[in-house]
Amino acid sequence: MSNSDTFPQASEPVVLNNEHIRRFSLDGYLLLKSFFTTQQIEICLEKITKYTEQNISKVPNEEIFYETKGDFSSLKQLQRMHLYDSWFDLLFNGKPKMLAENLLGKSFKSFRNNLGKLPNE
Repeated sequence: MSNSDTFPQASEPVVLNNEHIRRFSLDGYLLLKSFFTTQQIEICLEKITKYTEQNISKVPNEEIFYETKGDFSSLKQLQRMHLYDSWFDLLFNGKPKMLAENLLGKSFKSFRNNLGKLPNE
């Protein structure tokens, strides 16, 4: 199994101190410079590139956002990637989920329960 297959496994806990919580409360975001390693970021970039090359045709248009509609070179945002590639589901349910739970508590759990549901569900 390659590193890209095993990367999403979150083995270390996400530890926040009081200053992290205070900064998040004041700013609405939190910068954690070592949240992912450089190697993990490179793997993410490779997976995103592969995703856009192989899955973009399977994704409904309403889940793809461009600066200029239909111009792939202006791609800005992809919604619900975890529904079309299980690697992203593993990633999102790892460290990012733990961080969100630590920062948002019950608010995150409510948001997560609705994530991935289709609009008419």
